[in-house]
Amino acid sequence: PRWCGAAMMRRSRSAVNGFDPSLRSAEHGSDSSLRSAEHGFTLIEMLIALSIFAMIAAAGVLLLRGSIDTQLQMAARLDEGSAMIRLRALLASELASAQPRVGRGPAGEERAAMLGTADSLRFIHASAGEPGEAALSATRYAIENGALVRHATRALDGPAEGAPAVLIRAVDSAQWRYRDATGAWSNSWTPADARALPRAVELTVEEKGSAPIMLRFTVAPDGLTPDMAGGA
Repeated sequence: PRWCGAAMMRRSRSAVNGFDPSLRSAEHGSDSSLRSAEHGFTLIEMLIALSIFAMIAAAGVLLLRGSIDTQLQMAARLDEGSAMIRLRALLASELASAQPRVGRGPAGEERAAMLGTADSLRFIHASAGEPGEAALSATRYAIENGALVRHATRALDGPAEGAPAVLIRAVDSAQWRYRDATGAWSNSWTPADARALPRAVELTVEEKGSAPIMLRFTVAPDGLTPDMAGGA
């Protein structure tokens, strides 16, 4: 037909003039592979990539925060455990060297070698002195400002007390009990004989957010004064 011949003639003239319809289509965006190579990413593709990056970054931050929180909690627990170990060792050493030495109060009144209530404990014990010498110290344990503290001084008589040393912070309660020679426990120690010492001392410490911990210690010399021990 006549129109087919005309179409073929137009194609041949286009080929002669260097015009290719497929290249024209590519230039106007009909070929996606050539378009991406020439024009880069679209706005939607960029937004998707940024969203994925933001989610990965957020997950990394949460993971890092969780690791830091875990480390802080472990450090706090280790510190609490170390404080309890130090308290146990200190009380065991001092109560094992408790002395039936009668003291004097602020007004010169006689003061027992050990005075104990449910909330505090004061006693006299042997301590390190000059090299090669032994000395005595008066020590008191009590709860002050929500912490278990220790006062220690070489002044055995009078009202003097050493500066408070914090042993355990954030304490809800610290309850003391005392065992006498008959094996009975009581919440106070105020013996008729000012030299008498209990056989054992019990301390129950409850830190904030933790279960109570009970510690028991024997008292030297086996809860007896030197005279009583010599006659046993």
